[in-house]
Amino acid sequence: MQICRKRERSWKGIMEGTEFCGLRINEQQGGAALIRMKKGTRFPVHDHKSFEETLVLSGVVSIGGQRFEEGDYLYTEQGEKHDVVAEEDLLMYVTVESGIEIVGE
Repeated sequence: MQICRKRERSWKGIMEGTEFCGLRINEQQGGAALIRMKKGTRFPVHDHKSFEETLVLSGVVSIGGQRFEEGDYLYTEQGEKHDVVAEEDLLMYVTVESGIEIVGE
């Protein structure tokens, strides 16, 4: 069993307006994380080395041109590419089997 308590979490800036909080990291650079983005922030187009599951916890986001609101879920297949744009301040839960690769701006 692996536990990550709220009081023990640390956030790391991964780019302007975007922060990452690793909850669980595996050997393939995948795992589970919380992602915080400020309104107007864009994360560039990236490719998935495995599946990705995303649950919007708060805010509104555009992922690959599709709009998602609080409570919405997205499953992304291996090899699919998309960008992420925070339409409002955003908090998402994301899990991946292995890491991603930035492929565009």
